[in-house]
Amino acid sequence: MSLSTLSPSRTVARPRASLAVAMLGFFAVALDAQIVNVALPEIRNDLGGGLSGLQWIVTGYTLMFSALQLFSGTFSDRAGAGRAYGLGMILFTVASLACGFSPSLPVLIAGRILQGIGAAMITPSSLALIREAYQDAASRGRAIVYWGLGGSVAAAAGPVLGGVLTEIDWRLIFFVNLLFLPMTGLVAILNPLAARLMARFGNVAMIAAGQLLMALGLAGLWVLPADAPALLVALVMVPVGVGGSFTVPPIIALVMDHVPAQNAGTASGVINTARQVGGSLGVAIYGALLAGHDFMAGLRLGLGTTAVVLVVLIAASLRLRHAEAPRPQT
Repeated sequence: MSLSTLSPSRTVARPRASLAVAMLGFFAVALDAQIVNVALPEIRNDLGGGLSGLQWIVTGYTLMFSALQLFSGTFSDRAGAGRAYGLGMILFTVASLACGFSPSLPVLIAGRILQGIGAAMITPSSLALIREAYQDAASRGRAIVYWGLGGSVAAAAGPVLGGVLTEIDWRLIFFVNLLFLPMTGLVAILNPLAARLMARFGNVAMIAAGQLLMALGLAGLWVLPADAPALLVALVMVPVGVGGSFTVPPIIALVMDHVPAQNAGTASGVINTARQVGGSLGVAIYGALLAGHDFMAGLRLGLGTTAVVLVVLIAASLRLRHAEAPRPQT
């Protein structure tokens, strides 16, 4: 892919093509953040290494991805979203090949670090492509829903797909990044409801409703007995996943509607940095709760606390109703 393939003028002229490219990039990035986890035991059997080495396979990717979001967003604004996206995708693809053919653990970790750098360039620029291509706020909101749900589908499918591929050969989890994955159909199935609800009720209402669904799901998990069947646990978790899918796209749409087009990459970097920091803090806080209490007691404390925080955020989100209408773009 040439770095000049996706110029701003072309993205405006071909919004659907820009959306497809943006979805593909974000899907690959979100998939790669999850697909590796289930393959770690097989990687250890093949390449050796202790727990710290295996941790770096995951951390090397997420650390670069989190640390470079703001830089990549600024770079996207200055160099152009198309060029930044192209450079990130080239780096991500080359790094995926390096990971797939890794002869040793250090080489694999180095490849994962390069993947994280490429992913950090892809994510802000993919959202900036959408911001450039869709000038109308309503159309842009629907496009962001497609983009966000593509990442949600990838995050959910990553562990399952990783498990299937690992049964054949763990190296396939990196080669899958080289395909044009058939995620468009999956996203098309999930998207229309969220898009219609956003158009009918507005971004703020969707944010509050999504947070309420997550709070109810977490409260349900909090009251489940320790010996609850796995199927019941999975069913109670459904509102958490659906709520998250319905919350993130309108948050992004609300922010992007109030950001000038020339600063879209930086805004995207800020949003995704906040998401990564939040995820890292969540892992650290839950880990501390589990380590300081009996496992079930710590888990219940974490679930209950998160549900309460979401209720507080619902009240805070409803105060954003005055910001529903975007300000004029410059």
